[in-house]
Amino acid sequence: MIMHPWNDPIALRRSWCVFEVYVAVTMGARFEVALARDQEATFLEDMADEGAIYYMLAKIKSEDSEATVPSDRDGIFELIRTETSFTAVDRLIFTTLTTW
Repeated sequence: MIMHPWNDPIALRRSWCVFEVYVAVTMGARFEVALARDQEATFLEDMADEGAIYYMLAKIKSEDSEATVPSDRDGIFELIRTETSFTAVDRLIFTTLTTW
């Protein structure tokens, strides 16, 4: 997953990206995070503040994610509601990113 900007990743606001992280982690696939060089530098600077990463993680709310195609969002949300919950997806992403 590309973390850009690192402290408010666009990917975590996109329904497909949230779904892909959920599927990758639950299926045991390798999950990696990538940062652009400028974001890596900002990330390293921000790590001096221990709360910075938790502030970013606290903003994860999969139910607020969006998709370009409304029916894609509806389908993803229906699958989340059927298979798990938004809270569980948020928790999974939170846990995954804290161990990264």
